[in-house]
Amino acid sequence: FTVAPATLTRVQEDMLLFGNVGTVKGSAFLSDSDVKSGLSILIKDVYSENSFSTLTDDNGLFQKTLKPGEYRISANYPGYTPVSHDIVISENNTTEVNFPALLPNSGTISGYSNSPEEQVTVMAQDGTPVSTILSGLDKSYRFERIPTGTYSVKFSKSGFASYTLKDVNVAPGGTVTVNGE
Repeated sequence: FTVAPATLTRVQEDMLLFGNVGTVKGSAFLSDSDVKSGLSILIKDVYSENSFSTLTDDNGLFQKTLKPGEYRISANYPGYTPVSHDIVISENNTTEVNFPALLPNSGTISGYSNSPEEQVTVMAQDGTPVSTILSGLDKSYRFERIPTGTYSVKFSKSGFASYTLKDVNVAPGGTVTVNGE
């Protein structure tokens, strides 16, 4: 029976030998979802460029032990805008970071056609058509999960003049109301 020697990272060695470490802990979550576990917490030493990472648990909480120093910490999740903070880790202290809710990298455009006719074609475009739908019988429409950016929204119906509203800005997690004429 043989035991292989354990391999320790530099931080683990310092913790065992010198005890000169601190802790960062906190929470991170998504603005529009019940998902709390699996958000990536990335921590980068601002001077050495060394990086560390951890994941949130089922309650959206995380904790990481680090050498004292200055760090940039960020919460990340696919399809969402990352949030970052600069922090200082001090020896034998805990720094708490509770991130604001991460917003989706998309938003919503919705509104009414305001046409006397039902089922008007509504198109969102950013140079090329991104999405096209028919307004409902109540003349409403809704584009969901449109990537953030600036769009034109065009309302058209065969036999009628079309109407285009330009410079519609879709912000992360936001909803923009655009009504046709």
